[in-house]
Amino acid sequence: MSVLAKMNRRISLGHFKPGIWAAVGIQGVIGIGWSTSFTYLSLYLYQERHISMTMIGLVLLTSGVSSALCQVIGGITADRFGHRRMVILYQLAGLLASAALAVLIGINAPTWSVTLSAILVPTLGGMAGPPLLAIIANISQKSRMTESYGLMAITGNIGWAIGPLTGGYLLGFTSFTWLFAASVACLLLPLY
Repeated sequence: MSVLAKMNRRISLGHFKPGIWAAVGIQGVIGIGWSTSFTYLSLYLYQERHISMTMIGLVLLTSGVSSALCQVIGGITADRFGHRRMVILYQLAGLLASAALAVLIGINAPTWSVTLSAILVPTLGGMAGPPLLAIIANISQKSRMTESYGLMAITGNIGWAIGPLTGGYLLGFTSFTWLFAASVACLLLPLY
């Protein structure tokens, strides 16, 4: 029997529980939503706000460190108050911060407020990651745990592949304001 036939027999997508498919779908849509606009944040800050690339790098570094540190808080609070509840709460907080960022860009708010919001969006949204992964751990069969996490990673990566393509297409005929607004619209989908 060929290696491909063995892998195909072993990996059957129909054996995942509906909760795993829901978490995987949320991960994919979130990836599309964030990457649609945040891929172009550096371009916006450089072209429209005339910020040096060094300062933009500092903003992105601060955003990444803040997001990483706050994921610990996201995991602790999810263990304390419930994974599902905290995923929804953190997704809602990230959505509101994204909407605020789109509005700040639209009204040409001071640069400090845009950069602060740009740091806040991934920080709040990233806090939903640990509870979402905990949901996968809770509902996945022990024998399918690796496949469940793999499916989640693949879907997130597909989202991060589709988002920049979509954002670049939208930016061809819209403004940065509408690009960030489209990202907010995409981030609304997992809350339904």
